[in-house]
Amino acid sequence: MSGSDGGPCPRSADAIEYDAEVVEYFDALARSGPSHEEMVRRVAQWCGARVGIRTHGSAEGVIADPEGRVGRGAPTDTALTATTGDDRGIVWIDRGPGGAPSPRDGLIVDRLRATALLVRRMLSDDEPPLSRDVAVETVLSSMAYPADRARALRMLGFDGGSLYVVAVTGPEGVVDGLLPILQGRGGRTHSHSFDSVAVVLTENPPPRRLDVPVGARVVVSAEIPGLSAPQTWHRTCVALQFLTPSSRATGPYQRGEAFGYRTEESSVVELMSVIAQHVPRRALAELDSLRALDRIVDQPGGDELLQILSVVAGTDSLRQAAALIHMHHGSVRRRVDWAEEELGFRVTEPYGRTLLMLLLLLHRLRDSVRFPGGFSGLGSL
Repeated sequence: MSGSDGGPCPRSADAIEYDAEVVEYFDALARSGPSHEEMVRRVAQWCGARVGIRTHGSAEGVIADPEGRVGRGAPTDTALTATTGDDRGIVWIDRGPGGAPSPRDGLIVDRLRATALLVRRMLSDDEPPLSRDVAVETVLSSMAYPADRARALRMLGFDGGSLYVVAVTGPEGVVDGLLPILQGRGGRTHSHSFDSVAVVLTENPPPRRLDVPVGARVVVSAEIPGLSAPQTWHRTCVALQFLTPSSRATGPYQRGEAFGYRTEESSVVELMSVIAQHVPRRALAELDSLRALDRIVDQPGGDELLQILSVVAGTDSLRQAAALIHMHHGSVRRRVDWAEEELGFRVTEPYGRTLLMLLLLLHRLRDSVRFPGGFSGLGSL
């Protein structure tokens, strides 16, 4: 038997044997209201086979392997399939050419079919539509139920696919300037502004380099499954706190300035996220070294000196720092000498740069805003 493309047709699920464990598993899965992406991932990991769902009219469906990796694909000739009823979609389980079928496979496909149809009705047909802003907030909120997040993703057009999270803070109009760049390929793109930071959700791979307006900061995430958006939003906002604002309208920028690409994946941000979550603001307010840094910043030219100290902390020598910021070595030396007098330690001493870097990070954290999405940038006690 051949399919419409001339290849062998996948097998259909005919004989079904009842198994209480399978039925109970899919009943619990349906109650959680997962998206198609989450559904195939969980079922594939549970049954140890490739699992897919394809809606009517789509060339490819959402498919997951037993390791939980989610992608796009179609059923092969070794797949066991079932149609999803009134929406004329298809679900399948595939153990591959060398895989031994399980007696449960027929029931698994049947329950997957029923669950996909039930969840589709539950998340779309009987629920009033969300506004775009509410949908974006629901996608990002760590307090939202997975079913509500899946519904919001569907309403934004991200169901079953991946997306990128872009966090932006800075002068008014920064997001408006970025949107044409992020929408360049015509895919779905949604933006929303909170009090202190804006977010852009987009299907389009953002550029690896970006010109950032003066005073602004931008962090672009890696490509992620939509259901993991809250965790990525959290880490992206933490990464945003460790950037210094753009000092010029066009790049390239120094490391740690203006633009971060996939910085939320770095081990540094992972470690700093713990500090951001648990260090009380009151404790930072009591640090003499931070008060000293405040006095430096309050002096004429203090912002420029803060930028110089940031570069010094990240380089091996004052001469190297001077070259990076296009200043004479002697000028950098004089400014650093004055800062060392205020701070009470020498940068060139053992661990001096490490101490300076930690001080700058704590300064940045203390002065950072609280970010939305179900978490705070710093402890409030």
